[in-house]
Amino acid sequence: MQEIFMKKGFNYPTYLNRIYIIYMTCRNQGTGQLVLSWAQDFIYNHPEFEQLTLHVSDKNKGAIHLYQKAGFCIDKSKKIS
Repeated sequence: MQEIFMKKGFNYPTYLNRIYIIYMTCRNQGTGQLVLSWAQDFIYNHPEFEQLTLHVSDKNKGAIHLYQKAGFCIDKSKKIS
């Protein structure tokens, strides 16, 4: 399995990291897009942040598609055990 790092022009310090998980029953209803949009707006309105980084499993194709649709790009990947 690979972990994929996706970035989009903001820096979110480690001490502020949060994990958001969308329940299966709420998927494909725009919930993830709303959460991601909120996170981007929050970061954009706080100039002390320069980059927003997402970590996602390469097996999570739905999340990768959502992130790419929102303008994120794959920065790097690494094998995890």
